[in-house]
Amino acid sequence: MSKTKSKDQSIERLKWAITAALSSPLVDDIQGFAWEAVFHFAKGLQLRDPLTQGKKKWLFDAVDPRTGSGWSLKAKQLGSKNTIRCGVNIDFVIQRSDIYSKAVQLGYEGGLTRTSDPSVLGKAIVALWNYKVQQDMKLQSVTEPRLAVLLKSRDRRHYGYFETELPKLRAADLTWSWVGKGLQGAKTAMFASAGIRAELSCSKSSPFRRTVGSFP
Repeated sequence: MSKTKSKDQSIERLKWAITAALSSPLVDDIQGFAWEAVFHFAKGLQLRDPLTQGKKKWLFDAVDPRTGSGWSLKAKQLGSKNTIRCGVNIDFVIQRSDIYSKAVQLGYEGGLTRTSDPSVLGKAIVALWNYKVQQDMKLQSVTEPRLAVLLKSRDRRHYGYFETELPKLRAADLTWSWVGKGLQGAKTAMFASAGIRAELSCSKSSPFRRTVGSFP
């Protein structure tokens, strides 16, 4: 089976699974475990049972042991149907980045606090992120790390989907500053960290960006 045909089938399965999930009175949104279940069905993967197998804080929410592909799954609510398009801006957010307690491990012998220079804190976030990626790749036997994002309209009737390589961040590419309670890094390339706004470039022929569909 060709890769293009396989991707097309995954998109059709994704559309079917979203429709089926939203038909249940127990599901009012595709996020969290519902998104994980939908994605696993679309890719033909075995879903981990959180009740019997527990919930792990692993980076990759889905892993294909046949190919070594691993996906970190995100769901992003946008506005109207028209906002689900090529060129849309999203935030790539790193959560639970505990750089303060792990400062010494990261090479900051004097420790880190919220009052530390934002550029120093940003470098620590990047270092911890890249370390997390490498560690979880080993733990989960992933050789091809990827990011998969479900885009949703506000009324939950229109969906889009794209996937790409999981970004490996470079501290030199980012400029950091506090925005509210979050530390934000800015760059002009594809992705950045900790709340960074990122431009998604795609075309109608792109294999990583497809409109899933509209639902009554």
